Amino acid sequence: MLTEKFYEVLKNEGIVTIVTWGEGEPHIVNEWNSYLVVTGDERILIPAGIMS
Repeated sequence: MLTEKFYEVLKNEGIVTIVTWGEGEPHIVNEWNSYLVVTGDERILIPAGIMS
């Protein structure tokens, strides 16, 4: 369950860090939180097309 504080933070522009880790080293990128979409079932969708 996402908290009210989480939604409060999303109201202000800021940076979200995305970390993926496969068999090698981690890959870290940043995204503006204004691009995040929270669905009705509280999934957080983040566009990550430039992650490579």
